[in-house]
Amino acid sequence: MMSSPYYETLPLPADGDLPPLEAYLDDLRLAQSAVDWRPVKAATAMREPYRLLTRDDLASTQTARDLVRGVLPRFGIAGIYGASMSGKGFWLIGFAAACGEGGDWFGLPVEKVRVVYVVLEGAAGMPKRITAWEIENGRPYPDDVVFVMQPYNLRCSDDTAALVEAVRASGFAGGLVIIDTLNQASPGSDENSSRDMGEIIAATRRIQTELGGLVLLVSHVGKDQSKGLRGHSSLMAALDAAVEVRREGDRREWLVAKSKDDKDGAIHGFRLRVIDAGVDDDGQTITSCVVVPEEPAEAYIRKTKIPAGGNQRIVWDALGELLRGAGAERPTTAPKDLPAGRPAVRLENAISKLHGRLPEVEPKRQKERITQAITGLVNRGVLVLRAGWVWAA
Repeated sequence: MMSSPYYETLPLPADGDLPPLEAYLDDLRLAQSAVDWRPVKAATAMREPYRLLTRDDLASTQTARDLVRGVLPRFGIAGIYGASMSGKGFWLIGFAAACGEGGDWFGLPVEKVRVVYVVLEGAAGMPKRITAWEIENGRPYPDDVVFVMQPYNLRCSDDTAALVEAVRASGFAGGLVIIDTLNQASPGSDENSSRDMGEIIAATRRIQTELGGLVLLVSHVGKDQSKGLRGHSSLMAALDAAVEVRREGDRREWLVAKSKDDKDGAIHGFRLRVIDAGVDDDGQTITSCVVVPEEPAEAYIRKTKIPAGGNQRIVWDALGELLRGAGAERPTTAPKDLPAGRPAVRLENAISKLHGRLPEVEPKRQKERITQAITGLVNRGVLVLRAGWVWAA
C-alpha cells in the first residue's frame, strides 16, 4: 500500500503519551492541507518549446487585426450589452450580415468572416428579422451567416464539445461565434458569483481556443443601468472589447464601452425602421425592424444647403453655434419625431439668444426679423420647426 506524504511527516505520539483525539486530528488536518494533491503532468519530449518573439514577430501576429476597425478585434472574446428594447437584437442582425459580407458597419471597415449565431433568446422572431433585412437591402441574407437554434449550456462540457465539432465540420471555424444571450447560455448560474462567472469565462475561452476567431457574448445591463454590464466584474475584465447599446426614448446609439488596444467612447446613433415583412395566416401584416445609421450631429449642419446672404444667413450661422452647443443629448421635452442624435433648441430660446445679431435692424424690430428669418429657413427646408423646437433638416 502506498503511503501518503502527510503520513511520513506527521509526528506520531509515543506509547503512553497520547494527546487528546481532537488535538491529534487537528495536526492531521494541518499536515494534509499542506500537501498539493493536484496531479502533476510529467514533461515529455513532445511538449512544444517556448518561442521567443521579436517586435517584428509581434507585428505579424493575429492579435494585431480587427474584425471591425477600432471596435472589435479579429481574435479573442468580446461582449455586447444593453437594456431590453434597446435595439441590440436588430443591431446584431445587421452586424452579422456585415461580417458575413465584408465591407463596412456604420462606415467602419469590416473583415469578411463566417458567422455562427447561437440564438437562445428571441428565436421565434428571427425569421422575420432576416426577411426585413432582405427587403431593406434588396438582396438575400448572406450564406456565410448560419444559426444554431437548439438549447446550449456553456457550463456543460458536452454541449461545448458538440458546438465546436459542428462549427469545425461546417467549415466555419476561425470566424465569429455569437452567443445570444449569456444568461440563456448559462442556466442556473449566478452571474454575480465569481465562481460561476469564472466557469463561464473558462468555457468561452475554450471555444475561442479550439475554434480561433472571435467569440461575442450578448448580455444585458443590471438593474442600475448606469453601472453597465450585468454580472460579476470579472466578465468585463475578461473581455478584449465591449459594445454598449443604449436607448433614451426614441433615441438609440451604440458605443465602444471597452477596447484594450483602441480608443473607446465613440458614439454612433441609429434608429429602427419598421419594415412590412409579409402577411400571416390571418391576413395581418407582419412587421419587423432594421437598423438605420444616423449621421453625426455636426454632419446635418455642415451638409445643409444654406442661404448665401442676408438675415437668413446671419440667423443660420448663429443657430449653428446654438445647435452645436446643444450637443446630441435628447431633451426630455423634445418632440418624438426629433431624429436620434440630432441637436435641437427651443424656438423662444433661439430668438432670445439671437437678439442683437442682425446689425442693420433696430433693436425693437430684432425679434420680428429673426422670426421671419427662421420662418424662411423652415420654408426652404433647411430647418425643422416642431412643437416649439428647432433643428437642422
